[in-house]
Amino acid sequence: TAAAAARVPVSFVFESKNYSGWIFGSERQRMWMQSLNKATKTRFFNPILHNASHIDALSECLVVPKEHFVSYIAFSNRCELKKVPTKGDGYRICHRDDLLSFVRSDVLDREVVFNGLQYSTLEERIVDLAKASTTEAREFHVQDVQVATNGITCPRCGGKLVERNGKYGTFLGCANYS
Repeated sequence: TAAAAARVPVSFVFESKNYSGWIFGSERQRMWMQSLNKATKTRFFNPILHNASHIDALSECLVVPKEHFVSYIAFSNRCELKKVPTKGDGYRICHRDDLLSFVRSDVLDREVVFNGLQYSTLEERIVDLAKASTTEAREFHVQDVQVATNGITCPRCGGKLVERNGKYGTFLGCANYS
């Protein structure tokens, strides 16, 4: 049928975010913001880009094309998503309470990606990867992420972004801006 021909094979990759307050961000912004009140604002790495890096790694390790993955980013029900995209090419953003209904809806539009043998092969690869995930490797990953997010550069000039104090609290600004 025409509906079956339009279906795309897919695997889901989930990212859970335990934030409260208001959440602001766009698809292409490197950093998003959590606002608890006028004085308390925190920046965090764009979860769309973050989960895309997980998909890149899975695609490479499992030898599955990136196009076969859809990123789901589920935020805590304690936050309000303000000016945040809910759906884009290869990702969905929602609250945890809505996650199951979104996945069920998407599953109906997708075809089965792996047969039994392919699934067993992937399962073996994942088990091997999990065995290689030592405490030391996980700590190194955390340090790697911290270095990447602390060494953020200005998208306009490439200068270093530094924490500044403003009328509404702290924010990241370019060190070259005076």
